Amino acid sequence: MNDDELRGIGDMARVSGLSVSALRFYDRAGVLVPAAVDPATGYRRYAAGQVRLARLVAGMRRVGMPLDEIVTVLDEHAGGSAAGDILDVHLRRLEDGLKDARREVQRLRGLLADGQPTSATWPVATASADLDPSDFVRAVDGVRFAVSDDPAWPALCGVFVEVRESCLRLVATDRYRLAVCDVPARVRTGGPASVVAPVAVLDHARMLLDHDDGEATVDLEGDQITITATAGQISGCDVKGEFPDHRRLLQQRVAGSRHLVDAGQLKERLAEGPTKEMYREQDGMMTDVVVLVARPGGEIAVANGDEAPGPGSVAVNRAFLLDALDAPGAEQLEFELGGPTSALAISVPDNEHFVSLLMPVRL
Repeated sequence: MNDDELRGIGDMARVSGLSVSALRFYDRAGVLVPAAVDPATGYRRYAAGQVRLARLVAGMRRVGMPLDEIVTVLDEHAGGSAAGDILDVHLRRLEDGLKDARREVQRLRGLLADGQPTSATWPVATASADLDPSDFVRAVDGVRFAVSDDPAWPALCGVFVEVRESCLRLVATDRYRLAVCDVPARVRTGGPASVVAPVAVLDHARMLLDHDDGEATVDLEGDQITITATAGQISGCDVKGEFPDHRRLLQQRVAGSRHLVDAGQLKERLAEGPTKEMYREQDGMMTDVVVLVARPGGEIAVANGDEAPGPGSVAVNRAFLLDALDAPGAEQLEFELGGPTSALAISVPDNEHFVSLLMPVRL
């Protein structure tokens, strides 16, 4: 390549929108490596064809995409894949963050106005919402498997229940997995409001609402939740303790390659495939671990016993994975693999209202 065809780092910064220091950073990170480096001075020079890549990096940097996702977009774009899906995931994170910020600013304005939190400006708001009983049952079934039974973490032994704009959200996590399910709801009064409901209350409510042809009502008031069905009513108080910020966990998850999975077929492979017994230090339990691998054709396979985990694989708790396959009640699922150190995301195709995350196991 002729030196006359190369751009110096200053010129590259001018035409790409990346600063000189940013170009140096992305060189060290292996994201945007110069076409040539002077061995005597260390001066970087870039090819004309790298300008477009640099502009892509600059744009993703401006919207706050993390480095690993920038790398994934560039890799998938180079391979001809639809890298736009990763941009869409990041855009949804930004939109959710903006909604949260607007709610927080509204609460802050209320505090600045009178110095006291009110039901309109503080999270302990009241709310009442109606929904179809079948949707409530579906939401409970979608997250129930992720509820903790560890008394050392009392809040995780409950389910986060939130009345949001036009939906009811249920969230459960035991630190090793997370499940979120949104179902349509007709908000009558108040909101947004939330409590961490005792799981026994939700189990009882599910029993009342199963095969109910009427309408269910969820009322949140302070630390109290009341669920009303045709067959009866049940109430409970907020479980004490701190429930994790599930929005942050969802926003920070690493976008990866997406794969359609037949739940039944994968369960058969899990029954036949090899597992590795591992000791879990957090609770002293022995667990069976499987390694999932994304094959070149897009198939998700269970790795054989002597196959080393690579960039397109993730190790997860086998029992937890089986639970997650059953929870949505769908035959077709979508897996998102971000690599061996990223959570495995499981969702239903063309449905943004359910997602579960399985934390990776380090082998």
